[in-house]
Amino acid sequence: MRATEAFTPRAVGRWIIPQGTPHFCLPSFVKGRVAALQVSRPGARLEFMSGIDVHHHVVRFLWRLVRANGTCGDTSIDFGEVGPDGRLVKIVGFFGAPTPLG
Repeated sequence: MRATEAFTPRAVGRWIIPQGTPHFCLPSFVKGRVAALQVSRPGARLEFMSGIDVHHHVVRFLWRLVRANGTCGDTSIDFGEVGPDGRLVKIVGFFGAPTPLG
């Protein structure tokens, strides 16, 4: 399986984020989040900040929000679990930089 095959409309599972309700069905959640972004932030887009790394059945990638005026939100990291059939089972997302030590 190529990493990009997990990121298709047939992917199913949960997306766990630190804000709001923690579990969503991936296809409907992603579609809804992108639609909400387009309404609330006209001209904004999501931009990958890395390739998609694969380690056995886990994927990792960085992304950020780019506003219409060109300014950017924090770079965020998501980890995903890919099932035996190649579909995403779960994504866990972290927004912004990690908490510093101490």
